[in-house]
Amino acid sequence: MIIPIKLQIMLVVMCLVMFLFFINEVRKYRLDLRYTLLWFLIILINLVISLFPSLIKFISNILSIQTPSNLLFLIGILASLLITYSLTYELSKHTLKIKELTQELGLLKSELEMIKSRKNNNDAK
Repeated sequence: MIIPIKLQIMLVVMCLVMFLFFINEVRKYRLDLRYTLLWFLIILINLVISLFPSLIKFISNILSIQTPSNLLFLIGILASLLITYSLTYELSKHTLKIKELTQELGLLKSELEMIKSRKNNNDAK
């Protein structure tokens, strides 16, 4: 599979721009490094595909996929599913943490009210 050199250069530049974007976001503390590792993996895969387009044809032949473009769509769908799963996992963790913190806050408020009422009762005597 041969792609035009201009397209190859454009794809490599896009991968590098995305990599630098994520590095910059991590550096400015807008993204946590652990959330960007999956993106780095996707960028690396895209970079390898951009530099070695014949690899897609080779892999599609091994997997008995008729056209290399179908393999690219499969890779894109799998990457989307992987990102969706990782986001769902993190969201679930944060939801559980919020639930725990809310319950803890409720207990602390209840305890504070008990302390205030005891103090008011002692002050009234």
